[in-house]
Amino acid sequence: YLLETSGKHWAVKKITNSANISNCYSITNDFELADEESLSLKNFKDKYENKLMTFLARGNTRKNLVNKYLSQTSVGIEQVKKILRAHHSGYNNDLRRGMGSLCIHSSYFIKCETTASMIVEYINQHWVVWVTAAPHPCVSLYRPVFLNSSDQNFDLNNANFIVDYARKWEKQAKKFVAQYAYFREEIKPLRDAVEAHMTQIIYKDLNTKTTEALAKDGAQCIKMAEDYYLDC
Repeated sequence: YLLETSGKHWAVKKITNSANISNCYSITNDFELADEESLSLKNFKDKYENKLMTFLARGNTRKNLVNKYLSQTSVGIEQVKKILRAHHSGYNNDLRRGMGSLCIHSSYFIKCETTASMIVEYINQHWVVWVTAAPHPCVSLYRPVFLNSSDQNFDLNNANFIVDYARKWEKQAKKFVAQYAYFREEIKPLRDAVEAHMTQIIYKDLNTKTTEALAKDGAQCIKMAEDYYLDC
């Protein structure tokens, strides 16, 4: 289900295949439930959306871009990564600045950027969370994290550790953005190979893995991420 709100007003839409939200309202007259006042509306989006803010944030542009990509491919973990890394002229274009991209880079006038990126996948009794822990997914590494991990070297309950960890990866991401041509030529093949290896580790025999075994595999992937950081 998709829930959108405006103050005390709300609407709920059932998702049958896929949906996305990109700094704009997406529910129009296709809601199934709503607050009493909104039930009589012809269009929830038109009623409550600040059209100037939506224009400046390019919300509709990014929403339509995601819908376009989702309609062109089956949705899997690699496809979702590819979508989240896309700039507004396509999957494999050069770095593009501005709010029209899914992977947002600040421009000279608009100082906004993708802060971090996260993918959550539910598979039977397991859920796998892939995070960049850094801005700019186009140059960042997705690695799996598990909240039940007992890995003492990756303590998600330690706020100071998390802040330092994020700052370290942010510094690397910004370095790669500043040297984007070098990243695409030299670093991207290495990053993609590391991610592919992580994916193989996590999804191998996933249906028969215990939660503890999956967390152990996650710890191995975190170690791989650190090795990648040092190699770069």
